[in-house]
Formats: sequence, structure tokens, C-alpha cells
Amino acid sequence: MKHAIRWLAVSSEFRRLGVGKMLVEAALSSIPSDSTVHVDTFVAGSPGAEATKRLYEGCGFIPLEVWREGEVVRQRYMRPPLKRP
Repeated sequence: MKHAIRWLAVSSEFRRLGVGKMLVEAALSSIPSDSTVHVDTFVAGSPGAEATKRLYEGCGFIPLEVWREGEVVRQRYMRPPLKRP
């Protein structure tokens, strides 16, 4: 099964407090663990891209392709299905 986190933002006064991680974890908790989850976000060099990379990679996502649609350029991250014991 495939799922997506469509958009996630944290107001500047709440950044670096773990709020982003809590939001990602809350979203993931409502998705079956055997599902693939992806999110499209900022590409390297964009404002916020480094923080976004740390957030998603810290939550188990891996970077995939960079894609373009018109003027919009995004980096895709994917969290593979978690293996069950």
C-alpha cells in the first residue's frame, strides 16, 4: 500500500523543538506499518531544504528522485514498509 504526507510545515518560532518530528510520527501512526510512505519537499539549495532532509531522514525516509512540474522542483523522500518480526 502507498501513502503520502502531502504537506507539513512548522512555524518558525516552533522549529528545532521536535514539533516536526512529532507531526511526522503522528502522521505515520495512522498509516499501516507495512505501507510505503512518500513526501515531496524542498530540493537541495532551497531555503529549509537541509532541515527538511534531517527531519525526514531522521524519521526513516530515504531520498529518491528530484522531479519538476513546470516551475516547481521537488525532492521525493520515501519510507519503505517496516518489516514485521
